[in-house]
Amino acid sequence: MNDLIVWLYAGNIVVSSAAFVPQVVALVKATGPARSTSLLAWCTWLYTGFIWFLYAVMITGDRLLMLGATFNLVLTFSVVALILYNRYVRFRQSGAIAT
Repeated sequence: MNDLIVWLYAGNIVVSSAAFVPQVVALVKATGPARSTSLLAWCTWLYTGFIWFLYAVMITGDRLLMLGATFNLVLTFSVVALILYNRYVRFRQSGAIAT
């Protein structure tokens, strides 16, 4: 039973990583500053992902947990970076600061 749970957890890393793809694609293909995408929510997930990563590395040392936490952290950071890029660089209004 334990082996099954380990395999399911490993599969979860793939599934949860794939779940980021639609958001990343939407942000890459955006035609505006993506105001409907909550920066606060994504920054919150980035913070919790960072804590998850620290827990995996510094407390448990579990390699599979570290792998999942790393993928989550990198992908969440990518979404936050794309939101910021779209709002403040790519679709910045000339002479105005996007909010």
